[in-house]
Amino acid sequence: MTMIAKHTFSSLEEALLTTLTCFNALKIYPTSFELFSSLLKPRLVTTCAERDISYADILDVLDQLKGLGIVREEHGFYFFSFLQNTHKVFGAYRIATDGILDQKWRGVKKHVSLFRFLPFIQGVFVSGSLAAGTVRENSDFDFLVISQPNRLYTLRLFSVIFFDMLGIRRKPKHTDIEIKNKICLNHYLSSSSLVMKDRLVEGMFLYTRLVPVYMRDETLINHFFQANEWIRDYFFRSSFEERVRYSERPRVVYSWNPIRAFLEFIFCGRMGDVLEKNMYEWQKKRIPEEQNLFATPHELNLHPNLEKRHARLKEILKNYFTKLW
Repeated sequence: MTMIAKHTFSSLEEALLTTLTCFNALKIYPTSFELFSSLLKPRLVTTCAERDISYADILDVLDQLKGLGIVREEHGFYFFSFLQNTHKVFGAYRIATDGILDQKWRGVKKHVSLFRFLPFIQGVFVSGSLAAGTVRENSDFDFLVISQPNRLYTLRLFSVIFFDMLGIRRKPKHTDIEIKNKICLNHYLSSSSLVMKDRLVEGMFLYTRLVPVYMRDETLINHFFQANEWIRDYFFRSSFEERVRYSERPRVVYSWNPIRAFLEFIFCGRMGDVLEKNMYEWQKKRIPEEQNLFATPHELNLHPNLEKRHARLKEILKNYFTKLW
């Protein structure tokens, strides 16, 4: 690794470097505008002035960091100089991604239309690599699913059975090739408590890119953002809601469905309460304690990869940032 002379970083430089660390830890090589719109306000940056930071400010700082040899840029994508052995691979990957995004989104729309058959469903957001715009040819489809109150695990049960029957649900045993275009049901929230528990910075980065694709009631989107106002405290720009408001991705329109209506009628009372309780207790027993997974009455998170990404981020901080300041 090239030695870098001692440099006193400004608050904005620290914020930008921390943001770039998160992107690179997630194996995303961001553009300058992506850095600008997702500029992180981490706890270690305590002296940043509370002012509007312009896109021109970001470009100036990036030029300074490039001049110091800390950051490199190719084809409009930014990365740390110590990642030079992999930047060509990921740079080409980001360019190739643009060619398959539309294809993936068309596939998502077909899959999302199937959610209308599920009982007690309130809404669906696309998350993960597709929402972040970093999909691969073999990527699956990650979804954040919103349930009606006190029916989260009932919805989970029916969604697993339904998508298993169709052969399109991702399973732990699937290889990287077999997961292609499969539905990954890894995150559920109850509409009675929309506050997300996960506070890992990698999760927050992905949450700011959520795209709503199915809503039983459009007001749920605003309720979701209001419940998760805490995310704004970690970013200079409140791009969380803006990304959704101006999203051009098509949504599946909610419509009445006889299958869903029948199942909701059957399981809306005491029998449904018993099923919900039993499924919740069963799910809790299946979650390994050592992983970053959790099940509460209002949220189910089954995405262990966030813990791996967090370890990768800490490794970058440990092995590189400590040598800079």
